[in-house]
Formats: sequence, C-alpha cells, structure tokens
Amino acid sequence: MRQSTLPVAPRKRMARNLFDPWGVFLAILMIILIILVVYPLVTVLMNSFRDDTGTSGLGGFIQFFTSRYFLRCLVNTFVIGIGSTLLAVAVGIPFAYILNRYQVSGASFFFLAVSCGMLSPPFLGAFCWILVFGHAGVLVKLVNDWGIALPSIYGPVGIIIVLAANAYPMVFLVVSAALKRIDPSIEEAGATLGRSPFKVFTTITLPLLLPAILTGAMLVFLGSVADWGTASLIGEGERFPVLATVAFSTFTSEMGTEGGLSAVTSTLLLALSMGIAAMMMFLIRKMNISTDQPRQIPKIKLSRGSHFLVQLFLSFLVLVTCFPLVMISVFAFLQVDASVVTLNWTLDNFRAVSSELRDSLFNSIVLSGAAFVVIVYLGSLVGYLSARRKDRVTSIVDTLVMLPYFIPGTVLGIGFVYSFGAAPFYLTGTAGILVLAYIVRKLPFMVRTTASIVTQIDRSLEEASLVLGVGPVRTFFKIMRPMMAPGISAGALLVWLEVFNELGASVVLYTAGTVTVPIMTYRYAFSYQTGSASAMGLVQIVVTIGVFLLLRKFGEKQSLPAL
Repeated sequence: MRQSTLPVAPRKRMARNLFDPWGVFLAILMIILIILVVYPLVTVLMNSFRDDTGTSGLGGFIQFFTSRYFLRCLVNTFVIGIGSTLLAVAVGIPFAYILNRYQVSGASFFFLAVSCGMLSPPFLGAFCWILVFGHAGVLVKLVNDWGIALPSIYGPVGIIIVLAANAYPMVFLVVSAALKRIDPSIEEAGATLGRSPFKVFTTITLPLLLPAILTGAMLVFLGSVADWGTASLIGEGERFPVLATVAFSTFTSEMGTEGGLSAVTSTLLLALSMGIAAMMMFLIRKMNISTDQPRQIPKIKLSRGSHFLVQLFLSFLVLVTCFPLVMISVFAFLQVDASVVTLNWTLDNFRAVSSELRDSLFNSIVLSGAAFVVIVYLGSLVGYLSARRKDRVTSIVDTLVMLPYFIPGTVLGIGFVYSFGAAPFYLTGTAGILVLAYIVRKLPFMVRTTASIVTQIDRSLEEASLVLGVGPVRTFFKIMRPMMAPGISAGALLVWLEVFNELGASVVLYTAGTVTVPIMTYRYAFSYQTGSASAMGLVQIVVTIGVFLLLRKFGEKQSLPAL
C-alpha cells in the first residue's frame, strides 16, 4: 500500500484545518440560544392560546380585544412610545447638530454631562421627578402655599417627558457619530450656492442623517414601550396602564396557572416591539447612505447673541439630564417625616435601609458580576466570529443573539418562568435564572461593539498567523484579542451599565433571597418611602459610576454598539 509522502508537520496541519473549532463552538452555542431565547418565546406564544384553566383557543385574545380596558392599554402604549420618541428626537438632533457644527464654549462639558445622564436608569429619573412634581413634591407644596396649582406629572404627559429626558442622550450620541462621518464638502457646496444654514441642514444634512435618526428613534421607542418602572411609577399602576405594566400585573395575578391574559399581553408587546424594529431596520437598510471615516470639521462661529441663546438651551437640557443624579444625591441626606421633606441633614435614611442594602448589594454584585464576566468573554468571541465568518450557522447565531435586544425585559422574564419553572429545569426562584436572563438580554451590546471593531482590523496579520500553521483559536487569543481591546473595553462599559441596573426581567424573576439594589429602590419608591428610596438609589448610582470608571481605566473612549 502506498504511503503518504507528506512530512509529518504538514499532515498535522492538514488534519487541524479539517477540524473547525469555531464551527463546533457556534453549533453548540446555537443550540443553547434556541433553548434560552426561542423556547421561552414559543412558550409565551403557546400559552397565549390557553386560558387560565389550560383550555386551548382564542379566548384570551378575544377577551383582550373586546375589553375597553385592554384596548386603552394598547392605545396608551402607542401614545407613550410615539410621544417619547418624537420628543427625544426633537431634542437630540439640534443638541447634536449645535455641538458638532458650531463653536460652543464648554462643548466638552456638555458632551460629558449628557453621557453622565445615561448612568441613571429611567425609573430612578421618574422617582426624582415625583420628588419635585408629585402629589407631595417639594415644588408642588411650595407653589400651593402661594395659591398656584401646577399641572400633574402623573399620566401620559409626565411619562413621555421623563422617558424622553432619559432617552434623548442616545439620539444625541448616535446623531453625533453620524455627523462626524458626513463629508463637509457636501454642506460647503450647498452654502456656496447661497443657501441659508437652515436650508443646508434641511435639504442636505438631514437626509444624510436619516439612517442615524431612525436608529436612534428605534432605540427610544423600544426602550419606552418596554419600560415597566417609569410607567408604573408615573402612571400610578392601573390609572394609566400600558402593555408592560399590564403584562406584569396579570402575570402576578395568574401565578400557578398555565397562562392566559399575561401571555396574550406579552405576545402583543413582543409583536409590537419586533414589528417596529423590523420596519425601522428595513428602512435603514433601504437608505444605505455611505459616509466617510470620522474627520475633524471646521466649526462655525456664532454671534454673541446666538451664542448666549445656545448656551441657555444646552444648559437647560443638561440640567434636565442630570436632574435625577442631583436630586437623589440631595434627598438621600435629608430627613423625611411622613413623606414631608425637611432641610435637616441626616444619615438616618442609610441606617433605615442598612440591612436590606447589605443583602441586595451583595446579590447585585454577585449576579451582575457573574453575568458580566460571561457576557464580556462570550460576546467578544461571538462578535469576532460574526464579523469574520459568513456562513449560515454564524448568521443564525448572530440573529439569535440580537433577538433579545428587541424583547422587553418583562416578556423575557415571563417566558423564563413559563419555560424553566417546571421539569426538567426547576430554575424559578434561583439565582441561576436571573444570571441567565441577564446574559441573554445584555449579550447583544457586547457582540455588536466587538463586531464593529473587528470590521476595522486588517485581516493580513490574522491570515499570516493561519498560513504559518497557528490554529484559529490560538490566532484569536494571541493576535486578534489584543487588537480588539478598545472594542472589548467599550462593550464592557455598556454591559456593566445595563446589567447592574436591570429591572424589567429582575422584577419578574426575583425572590426574597435574590432581591437586587434596583428592585429595592423601586419597592421603596413605589411605596413612597422617599428617604429610603433616595438612599438606595444613591448607592445604586455610586456603585454603577464607580465600577464604570474603574473599567474605563483599562479601556479607551466609550463607543456605541452599531445595530
């Protein structure tokens, strides 16, 4: 029999090339994601066709669409989503355009202030606005003594304002990134033709910004309709119901049954989110506007009067953005007697929550930390493979990873309870189910950030390593991972902000032994324990910012995930 004439080393290299470790990894990951993402969604969908007795049919949907209450809930959700999106876009675009196209004193401060505003979760912002403009708010009581009645912050207008105040920085950052990639010669050509700055903006710049604007609008809308905490606090529970709050309330009332209205409401909320996301992404791809690499663009000098007005406008927006951080910091150290805030400084609020704070902070750090480590390592791998491999399995994995980004937290939490609460998993009430929910929900941030940085790295070093016989796994860890460090660091920053402040899924999945800091903050706020809520909220913000700054020391400038 003829023997192979190939040397031993090339034969080993050929055998190694026939084995695809990344293919095996992706196949296993695809199975895991089907269990953790697809299975819960299918379970929610199946339960929506059952009533609370387990009988199959359309009874739940018929009950929903024939009830004035549930129809009002559906309309309210659209009102909140559209209203907050329009307001956030209307504020974020001019803010971004002014700072990127005009010479403004303190521009770096305004950029930093807007970014810091994103460190506070939306429900904390809602609580802070209630402290000032609520039924027993400081400003409300002050002007009432003068015989002046302020409009109520409760209801749709208040929810829209609070959500937009928290979300417009996202629009600002996305549009700012797009403005830096627009070729300035295009705008200059319009100006030389005699068009006014406003005309240049509306006819040239705005159309080029449309993909970024739609991306920002999609992020705001998805966040608004899924936000359970803000709608629950400012909507005062059932007084202004939306799909997110009704899904949770019906779920808690149906505990122990096989589904019913909670599954129906969750299915409709999921369909709304996925439908809007699909429509927006279709429009973004349809436009496909190409832009250059970021470059320094000469900024226009403003007249003294215009500069003063711009400073007032930007200062007002920064004040609104940083308002929750300031109010939480102040109220945490003020004495509160029977919901009446005094000007007496004290540490009693921290003493009152000391036992709950110790347990909830431990849970938050352990659960968030465990999820954070898995997300950073797994997300960097998946992001790399998503950018480099173009096969069917990789495409499926990428889709499954991104799917939870468009799923409201309460819906995912309900799906996890339906899917993993019984045999063979029995995960309900455990810390493991919370960690899994965090990983599934926040993995997209890491994947998109690292995938974005990988596309900017030249393939030559990677290919040279493979040609020399170094395996693909070793090539990734020795060559690619160091080059991906800026993207990994940026993704890690975003992941920490999201994981530690997670509320939507946590509020469905937690038990007495797995209470986290955001849950305790919400419970105090919802029961109008102002001092305790402020103290717990301040701890939440301090830990968030502290770890954020610590992570930032090891990375470069924060970047946004490209969707």
